[in-house]
Amino acid sequence: MVTTKGPKINYSNRNFTTRDNLGINAAGTSFQAELCPVINTVTPRAFYWAFATWNYYDYWQNYKTDKRSSNDFELNFLKRNDYFFVLANLLTPGSDRDNLVGKDNCAPDIRNNGPYMYNRKYFKSHYGGMQYYVPGCVALGIITETDNEGNAFTLPKLTEKIGLPIALAFEDAIKDTEYYRSYRLADIPVPKSVLEELGTKMDLSMDKMAECKRLLRDVFFTPTRTILLDNENLILSKEYLLFLEREFGIKGANSAKMREILYDHFSPGGAYDHSLPDNLRGIATAWEVAIGRQYFTLAIELMWKYMLLELTTPMNISTWIEHCLQHSSWSIKLTESLNSIVEKAYFDFETRETMLANGYRGSKNVAKNLENGLLVLLSVCNHFMHREDVSELQLSVGGSSSVLSMSEKVQEYAARPVADFVAYLMSEWILKRHEAVAFRKMVEGRDGYFIEKIDGKYHHKSDAYPDFTGNRLMQLKSVMIDLDVME
Repeated sequence: MVTTKGPKINYSNRNFTTRDNLGINAAGTSFQAELCPVINTVTPRAFYWAFATWNYYDYWQNYKTDKRSSNDFELNFLKRNDYFFVLANLLTPGSDRDNLVGKDNCAPDIRNNGPYMYNRKYFKSHYGGMQYYVPGCVALGIITETDNEGNAFTLPKLTEKIGLPIALAFEDAIKDTEYYRSYRLADIPVPKSVLEELGTKMDLSMDKMAECKRLLRDVFFTPTRTILLDNENLILSKEYLLFLEREFGIKGANSAKMREILYDHFSPGGAYDHSLPDNLRGIATAWEVAIGRQYFTLAIELMWKYMLLELTTPMNISTWIEHCLQHSSWSIKLTESLNSIVEKAYFDFETRETMLANGYRGSKNVAKNLENGLLVLLSVCNHFMHREDVSELQLSVGGSSSVLSMSEKVQEYAARPVADFVAYLMSEWILKRHEAVAFRKMVEGRDGYFIEKIDGKYHHKSDAYPDFTGNRLMQLKSVMIDLDVME
């Protein structure tokens, strides 16, 4: 029996999604991708690029042409090797397990003494621990999806100049293990002792893979300009991190410390402005803008979080905004001019971070979210105002939701009461943007609505849990440590 669901936009059984629910995160993510291509917030370990490369090589070498398929490669070969790699490292005392993908799902499997059968359910996503690394292999020229005439392969192949040497170097590091000799191509249980041996040869730190490290260093940091990759900014970002390591010892720095250095230290008037080499000023300023965009985005999301928590009964837009203005905790007067507040919106790192931390994530301490969000927004605008070293193009990232657009609105509302500007932000920058983003998601078959509108009144559906977006420099730093670039 065939049933119809009706028009797609009327079909309500959709997966709920919270990602970028105001449509203001994507611009910052794209900007960071220009500054740090290939290495992103979900690819922090260099090992997986080499591991993926070897899997492609070994599969092509050992499977007959008529049986090769991307599905067979992923499920029966790559993910099988990945599963046993995870087990091997869980069984090896002192192994590096930071960002070891699948370790929580595999941990119950090592409670017995083996032998171990491949557990296909250890990781649901495609390509196991390598799911986010495979696209990078394409961009780096390690594997190719097409031949010289542009015809697509059913399964990507290694490139001779870049991919093959990495695969051979990886294989050379593990070829003497019993797993490689007797178990990698056989669908049979693997003894515990075999995996314990494998764990001493193959780990995330790549301690026994010096040649792989050298080859990956060349791939990432040799100047390259192709259709898929221009790594000039990646190399500059690497050099910037090396400078920061020399100056501040940032190898073990967390995200907050990196924000302080990137955003506060090298702006005009910053404590270390004059010690920054000329060749790094451009990339340093670009990362300063990227971190500013993080503060900017989180400040708006704090205000959105407060609005949702205050939507305890159905309200129309004007009532909802007025309710938020009245029930929020204010240390500034809503009747004074916006310009008088702008002049005071300058904060040091600790103050700014505390203002955001008090109300982000799952915190219920949100009474000052509107004020703190507003003040941080204004401080970001002040931070980049009258900066000859920051281009208008950089401040325009995000278009209508950019720092430049916000600065222009601040000037437009300068003589008006603070309440008017906050009401404008809640209506135009938050609610209307959320409705537009959620509608686009609905057309794509996803439910992105945090609110429902019935008979002109808004109803609460979901809370928001704002947090800092990822900083790609953190992952680049991790990859550089893995490849001994930070030495």
